[in-house]
Amino acid sequence: MLIAIGIMLIGAAAYRQLAIATLPAIDVPTIVVSAQLPGASPETMASAVATPLERRLGRIASITELTSINTLGNTQITLQFAPERNVDGAAVDVQAAISAAGDELPKDMPSRPVFKKINPILIPAVFLSIRCDTLPPDEVIKYVNGVIVDKLAQLEGVGNVVVQGAAKAAVRVRMNPAAMASVGIGLDDVRAAIVAGSVTLPTGSLDNDYRSEAIVTDSQLTNAAAFSRLIVAQHDGANVRLGDIGTVADSVVDTRVGGWLNTDPAIFVYIQRKAGANIVATVDRVREALPQIRRWLPPSIHVDIIADRTVTIRGTLHDAQLTFLATTLLVIGTILLFLRDTRATLIAGMSIPVALAGTFIVMYFLDYSLDLISLTALTVAIAFVIDDSIVMVENIARFREQGFGRLEATVKGAAQIGFTIVAITLSLVAAFIPFLMFPGVIGVIMREFSVTLCVSILISAVVSLTLTPALAARFLKVRHADDSEPREGRLGRWIQWGFDRILDGYARSLRHALDHRRFMLFLTALCAVGTIALYAIMPSGFMPTQDTGVIIGITEAPPDTSFAAMRLRQIAVAKAIREHPAVENVTSSIGTTSVDTGGGAASVSTGRFYIMLKPRSERGAVTEIIDELREALSALPSTRTYLQPVEDLNVGAREGKGQYQFTLQDENWEELDHWFDILFTRFRTLPELRDVGADLQNGGLQVILDIDRDRAAQLGISPQVIDDTLYSAFGQRRVSTIYATTDQYYVVLEVDANLQAEIDTLQSVYVKAPDGSQIPLRAVTKTSEGETALVIPHQGEFPSITISFNLAPGVALNQAIAKIEDTVAELRPPGTLRTSFEGKAGAFNSSSGSEPYLLLAAIFTIYIVLGVLYESYVHPFTILSTIPSAGLGALLALLLSGQQLSLIAFIGIILLVGIVKKNAILMIDFALSAERSEGLSSADAIYKACVLRFRPIVMTNLAAIVGALPLALGTGPGYEIRQPLGYAIIGGLMVSGVLNLYTTPVIYLYMDWFRRRRARKTEPAQDTLATEAG
Repeated sequence: MLIAIGIMLIGAAAYRQLAIATLPAIDVPTIVVSAQLPGASPETMASAVATPLERRLGRIASITELTSINTLGNTQITLQFAPERNVDGAAVDVQAAISAAGDELPKDMPSRPVFKKINPILIPAVFLSIRCDTLPPDEVIKYVNGVIVDKLAQLEGVGNVVVQGAAKAAVRVRMNPAAMASVGIGLDDVRAAIVAGSVTLPTGSLDNDYRSEAIVTDSQLTNAAAFSRLIVAQHDGANVRLGDIGTVADSVVDTRVGGWLNTDPAIFVYIQRKAGANIVATVDRVREALPQIRRWLPPSIHVDIIADRTVTIRGTLHDAQLTFLATTLLVIGTILLFLRDTRATLIAGMSIPVALAGTFIVMYFLDYSLDLISLTALTVAIAFVIDDSIVMVENIARFREQGFGRLEATVKGAAQIGFTIVAITLSLVAAFIPFLMFPGVIGVIMREFSVTLCVSILISAVVSLTLTPALAARFLKVRHADDSEPREGRLGRWIQWGFDRILDGYARSLRHALDHRRFMLFLTALCAVGTIALYAIMPSGFMPTQDTGVIIGITEAPPDTSFAAMRLRQIAVAKAIREHPAVENVTSSIGTTSVDTGGGAASVSTGRFYIMLKPRSERGAVTEIIDELREALSALPSTRTYLQPVEDLNVGAREGKGQYQFTLQDENWEELDHWFDILFTRFRTLPELRDVGADLQNGGLQVILDIDRDRAAQLGISPQVIDDTLYSAFGQRRVSTIYATTDQYYVVLEVDANLQAEIDTLQSVYVKAPDGSQIPLRAVTKTSEGETALVIPHQGEFPSITISFNLAPGVALNQAIAKIEDTVAELRPPGTLRTSFEGKAGAFNSSSGSEPYLLLAAIFTIYIVLGVLYESYVHPFTILSTIPSAGLGALLALLLSGQQLSLIAFIGIILLVGIVKKNAILMIDFALSAERSEGLSSADAIYKACVLRFRPIVMTNLAAIVGALPLALGTGPGYEIRQPLGYAIIGGLMVSGVLNLYTTPVIYLYMDWFRRRRARKTEPAQDTLATEAG
């Protein structure tokens, strides 16, 4: 008893130390490499930047996925590694690969490619908005990067801090080509003057016998006013300053990036926790740090929390704890109803706190967290950790009712049932052994569930074999069979009378079943066939759609849409979303990619939203809200909006416009583009799919300059000079770096903004000839218009296009995948076109293909364990014959309740495999004992076993069913994860609990007949061998 108390006290301490999260700590080693060449087209970025980097990066070991997105002036390469690869070691290899590719990259890149370690599984824990109505954007972003981001990144538990909605501060130099031409200055002259006029170089020091002084110059210019006074040349004896031939302003490095909170300008900071960190504690630290951070900022800058993921997580945890408590009370109540003895119920119930406390201790040492998976496993375990103690208490009580004393009854009861408890426990644990070897992200979920459940069951078995008999011997009081005085109330006697009538009915019906063995055998076979048939047609999915209270949206406008036009579209969409009564806030941005991949650059014709919903009690389900928003947004002209719920489990490195992805890959870009058009058009007609989109954006406009090489050669102007001039004029070229105390900023060179609007303004640009003369660009080029891609994606070093999609209402993922595969097969693309499902769809294909093998492995493992325990090849088959009816019941319950066969539901079925055999073990153990000790025939022994074990079988089954009710019927946060498990358990136990009471004894008799027949065949052979030996 003291040991049990010690376990509970240590378990309580361990419980308080466990991290809190929504899902297990899943670490997907991922590195994002970013490279910039401002002004370069997506084709240039793909061929000149992405390809050399991918060639080197692709040689790194353990890469599972290598993808890249190439947009105007930006390349973002995402490398995902196998879970066992150490991300720090991978980072060293990535750095080496970037260095090796350095000589193959364009020489005029403003900086070397950089990389960042991320975990795409982790969605932001906190969303901050930063607004200011008085300071210019370049000043605000300096405070954001130099104060807010730096202070937050230092907090314990904080991982990635991403800024969206604004670019870094910069000094923008906008030149007037006509003014430059009038003084004979070219853009290259301006660039050289800026580079030479603002430098940061070591200047040495002065030392003597008494003191040392550093030599410092004011050679670095730090703001627009200083650069405006920079002398770039002399003309007619006068200094020509930068401000004389252009305008210089404090601005940002990229003016085509913007963010809005609802419809007001804002900058956003998204904070992700580190893998394994306690998300609740991390968010609490962020909240505590904000008042101090605000004191570092001007009063006009407002920093607000607009979304806190821990609100949902706390609600989910609270609801899981309530479910946990409700399950405990229901199970205890059910046991009390059957035993009708408070002491006996409390003795059996002691296994719950001890088993759970012991499990918390193991979870602490395994670095597990309190999340949906572990709490669901513990909730399920409640109904089963008490099973062993129930069987033990019931057996001891039965001996006490026969007149045995406390100690003798305890010894006899424990001895008789001890082996049964060991067999039940080990065979249940054996069912989950294959889960421990499942790879990848899914394996992490399966392992945490399996280990948590198995540890609690193993501890409960130890408790039932040690503590429970000790408590029963000391405290159990049972009315003897010869007591004439009724000690129970009217309700107890009524329950006993009802149970006796049920038992009598079962005994008579069992005789009937044993007389019709062939029919019962046929019924067992029918269950097996029905289970297989139902499994084959069952709607299947990956994971239930999770409601985290956040929706992510992607807007897509025509590819030739400008930033100014896209800004108006984005605000219009945000306004329409904000009008929905379930929406709390909307953050939107242009020019940035997803937070998961570090917030890199994207096409200006694509916008992104985070939609924060009101608390769950004030709104409907997230899927209903998405459908309503989708209908409202469809009325907006020329803007397509894709919506999907933000979920805690993200699979793959891709950012998609839908929940599921299908990727096309081909070495030949023209062939890839051709078949993409065919498949994309066809997919949009499939009724099973909705929100079909792609990461390819074709149809963007481009201006093509045809160089008159003969004329240019006569003037001494090379194509390189022309390209260099265009880059300086229109490419937002970063020509110098300003090194400040807290950060560094760029000087961006371009022509005046008015000259960047139309094609005709290209003629206003001049190219400087070798003799110093200024040649109009129109003198050596002709312009025309064409189309180009705004985004060029790669996968595994080759061109690829990913088609994203969501599911139509009532369509399961397996049905959509089958339809897509049939469509591709029907169209017969060439063999050079490779297709694959990625992300969640790919994970589903992989896991669903493994599920039958996992089930078979679990059954085989159970057979091995039972065979060793019973030293028999035959009797394990009798025990395993309970599985078909359980599977049939589980699948029927899922189908009737509208649930899909998801990963969680499949775990429930595996759990049933381990549970339902308990009834058969209780029967068979007693029957075998009765045959040996009482000399009964097989039929009489199994009949007596079924009747005597009827009460504990019904009691434990009903306790498990009642314990699963809160899982199936719960409606609080996180219920969508727990619900399929509850339905599977209830359905499986209800069907198997009835059928196996009749089919198991019949199978036992057939197996016993087979065993005896096999023994008779081997005996003559053994006699012959003995005679010959004699």
